[in-house]
Amino acid sequence: MTSAYLVMRKVLPVIGLLIGMVKIVGLGIEVRVFESFGCPDWFRVVFGVVQALSSVFLIINSLEVIGIVVNMVLFILAAGLMTYHHMFDVLIAPVVGLIILVIYVFLRKVYHKERQGLNQR
Repeated sequence: MTSAYLVMRKVLPVIGLLIGMVKIVGLGIEVRVFESFGCPDWFRVVFGVVQALSSVFLIINSLEVIGIVVNMVLFILAAGLMTYHHMFDVLIAPVVGLIILVIYVFLRKVYHKERQGLNQR
């Protein structure tokens, strides 16, 4: 489980950074999704910046918890907006993201418990 956490800690920030950049640049479906919400372009860009930064926070020890919380809020916000606007065809993205983040939090807890146990020996 420890190695799964360490792999996720490296992979998730890269994925989040890339997805945030797609929002910032304004590619494809991301633009259509935010237009469907009735949001202006600046909102999509700010959302992308926050997503990219909070994802990078996952690899910075002192900011990891902030990154987790902000990403969870973003996933829940996105899922809520998609549900409200009946966009069930793309709802899977934030739901899967939230599930992966919950798994990450569980693995993080296991990792820190194992490390704590090793330090007590």
